Amino acid sequence: MSDWIKIYETEVPWQAELVKAYLDENEVQAIVMNQRDSSYQVFGSAAVMVPPSQQHTAEALLLLMERNQ
Repeated sequence: MSDWIKIYETEVPWQAELVKAYLDENEVQAIVMNQRDSSYQVFGSAAVMVPPSQQHTAEALLLLMERNQ
């Protein structure tokens, strides 16, 4: 998974989970990397990562998702 690509990052973890769910619905593998500090939940971010082979599809889906909001 070290070669996976970050396609989305937010300080709001539920937004990252929403993006991951949308990608999963469209058959794109995705994971959420929670980089929030375990002691202080106000610091850090959550990133959505996809395999390199699905990067372009994921980016296109994100654009579509943003337009429909």
